[in-house]
Amino acid sequence: MKQLFIILIIGAVFHLCHGNSLAENWGAWQDSWGRGNQPEKKKDAGHYLPPSAAQGKKIEPKSTREECFCSFAEEGALRELLDELKNLEQTKAKQAGRQSVVRQKYRIARKLRKYDDCRAEDALKKLIQENSCEGLGDGEFFCVAWGASLSLQEIKSKKDLKKLIPATPLAAQLKIFKKYGPHPHENEFASHAVMEFLISQAATNSRVYIPLLVEYFTTCHEIVPVILNYPAETIIGLKRCLYASDPTVVWAGIYLTRTLGEISLFEDVYDIAFANKSPLDYSQQEDMEAIRTISIAFFKTDEKNAIPYYRNILYGNFSKSQEYIVSGIKDLTNPDLLNLLKEFAIHLQYEPDSHPSLLEERLKKKISRMEASQP
Repeated sequence: MKQLFIILIIGAVFHLCHGNSLAENWGAWQDSWGRGNQPEKKKDAGHYLPPSAAQGKKIEPKSTREECFCSFAEEGALRELLDELKNLEQTKAKQAGRQSVVRQKYRIARKLRKYDDCRAEDALKKLIQENSCEGLGDGEFFCVAWGASLSLQEIKSKKDLKKLIPATPLAAQLKIFKKYGPHPHENEFASHAVMEFLISQAATNSRVYIPLLVEYFTTCHEIVPVILNYPAETIIGLKRCLYASDPTVVWAGIYLTRTLGEISLFEDVYDIAFANKSPLDYSQQEDMEAIRTISIAFFKTDEKNAIPYYRNILYGNFSKSQEYIVSGIKDLTNPDLLNLLKEFAIHLQYEPDSHPSLLEERLKKKISRMEASQP
């Protein structure tokens, strides 16, 4: 037992002193075992070279991304198209008696949309960077980058759009809607496809599709004839726009609300534009002025019901909006509007320094016109 203990101590000391070298020798032995009888690699300038290089043989370069295709279904047709494009890139001048280089590149860019392949995407990205355009006459022109951008959008969204069919579960559809629907529409091709799908399926599930149609495609005139058939669902979509944090979406929402004549949303619009009751950044003066201007334009569509909101704006701290209301009143025969303006004129007399003189001048002229228009 004592002898066994001594042997173990000696073994431990030997391992501590020689363990690393043994490991290195073991690794080298494994390498030589794996190589078998292969010739030894030689060094050159700090790098190992394969035997063929060491013997002076020519080494063929490995394939690069430009030579590899990500799909092989239509590799032949795509290669021909890419070769044609490569030859065009080497052509400096326009071809006499033939299509111009710009037109040929545009044609190739549009053809590339058929190929869901990394080589096609790379070629389109390169064409998008080109500043090649050609005039069509009468001040119109087209550019290679436009065709390339459209084709690239189509390729990138092709897989998603194949799923955009009625048989696809609603949860999967919603993912596609949320990917391509919200503003700004970075992929116009896919966004348009989503809009067309929502329009075509509106009647099958109006509670889901109509609010999305209004929310995502607020500025598209194509949706108006459709959403007019679903007033309750349209209101849901309009409110989503009105209470958005993006001022451009809010502005578009108010504009569509005005187009549809949804005066039931007067109070919501007032709260958003003048009562600071939304996620908007109210410190952005330019954005807020645009929203307040379109809001007043909305109020003007039904001034009889807008009087309470006119009153709040006139007695508030909105000088530009006050001028717009006073100068823009359309219903000159409305006695309630006339009384509101007369009351406001008296208010200005007690606070002459709180409003610009231009407002007082416009107010006097408007009151005179309205008094003359009374029945």
